[in-house]
Amino acid sequence: MLERRCPDCGADVGALSLDQIPSAVRTQLEVWPVVLRRTEVAERPAPQTWSTLEYGAHVRDVLEVFIERLELLLTEDDPQFEDWDSDAAAAAGRYHEQDPAQVAEEIAERGRTLAAAVEAVPPEAAARPGRRSNGSVFTVTTLLQYLLHDLVHHAWDVTEGRPSRGDAPSTAEQTDDTSAEHPPPPTFARRHRRVIGIALAGLAFALSAAYLFWTPPQTDGDGLQAQVVRWSVPGCWALIGAASLCWAFDVRQKIATGMAYAALAAWVVYLGARVL
Repeated sequence: MLERRCPDCGADVGALSLDQIPSAVRTQLEVWPVVLRRTEVAERPAPQTWSTLEYGAHVRDVLEVFIERLELLLTEDDPQFEDWDSDAAAAAGRYHEQDPAQVAEEIAERGRTLAAAVEAVPPEAAARPGRRSNGSVFTVTTLLQYLLHDLVHHAWDVTEGRPSRGDAPSTAEQTDDTSAEHPPPPTFARRHRRVIGIALAGLAFALSAAYLFWTPPQTDGDGLQAQVVRWSVPGCWALIGAASLCWAFDVRQKIATGMAYAALAAWVVYLGARVL
């Protein structure tokens, strides 16, 4: 997640510099006081998927863990981080029984503490190293980039996203050091999304051109109905091609979704014009 945009939540944390991280962290804190007021806050959407409350408690504890790790990086030379198992923490902390209002307050408090600590990091300390027990090396900057992705991803999980893992009550981007070594394998479509997306876009654009230039008109005349019929179908295929390219190159999900809905609208317009 530090080298490319997350295909799920869209975060591109590797592009952020250390001085940009505090404001980004504060921005991510804003979602939790809102979502933790939900009436179904403690209800799991699926048996193996965390509830909003459990995600919130996890984020609160993640912030505490990273406050401690940042302090280690700044006060010790090449420290090794203590392993942290997020699933064990959830069970021991009984996340599902937490008070949502208190969790929201603790997220805000710890988030502000972390953001202030990051602002106090001198520029020359940005590259100070530390490591996990598995040997993975982080610097002050990359550790905080990793944290920011965790915050963005979990905010996405409880708003417009979907679970990142279906086989355990936590997400693919866990903070614990043990399970992060074995992330779920990407699907075929995700591994080859660029090739598939470009191929689909090429096919869609080809169909658009074929319909526009080589298909005989389906209505006679030059009236409005004839023009709508003539242009709506190629327009639909062109929009499908654009949506495929958006997917292939990780353009923001809302843009790709907008293209898809526009293509559907063009098809509906075509059907309406043919019926009239």
